[in-house]
Parts: sequence; structure tokens; C-alpha cells
Amino acid sequence: MNPGDFCIARKNHLVRYTKYKENDLFEKIIIILDEPFLKKFQERHPVDVPVFSNDNSFLFVEETKFIQSFVHSLEPCYTGDLQTKKRLLT
Repeated sequence: MNPGDFCIARKNHLVRYTKYKENDLFEKIIIILDEPFLKKFQERHPVDVPVFSNDNSFLFVEETKFIQSFVHSLEPCYTGDLQTKKRLLT
């Protein structure tokens, strides 16, 4: 895995990876979606998924503007700058 990579880590796979420094900082965002959430989401938003066979522990995702915007929207949460959140609550 390299800085800037987007991936989905598969459930029940033991993995090892190396975190690389970028500009002398380690940054990574991990979003965990539990099985009940995913099942409920699938019920509300059914999708026809073709048969998929892949044994890799990480499924790399192509960077898109949607993914990039989503990650940037999380920045106040992981930098400690919660000004955005406070403004939304008032």
C-alpha cells in the first residue's frame, strides 16, 4: 500500500502492510462498516452484483472525485479541528 491508495480490506483476512511516511507524517483513515450496517444498506439499496472471485486481502479502488471529496470531508474529524461539526450543531 502506498500513500494515497484507496482500498477495501476484506473481512477475516490476516494482513500485513507497511505504512510509509509522507512529508514526515503518517496518515491513514480507516472506516469500519459492520455487517448489520452493510446488510441494512443492501436491503435499502439493492444492487445486482455479478459473481466475483478474488482472494486478495486488499481490494484496491480507483480514485474518483467522489472518494476524494468523501475523504476530504472527514479531515476535521481526524485533524482535531471540529469547527465544522460545531457550526452544524448550532
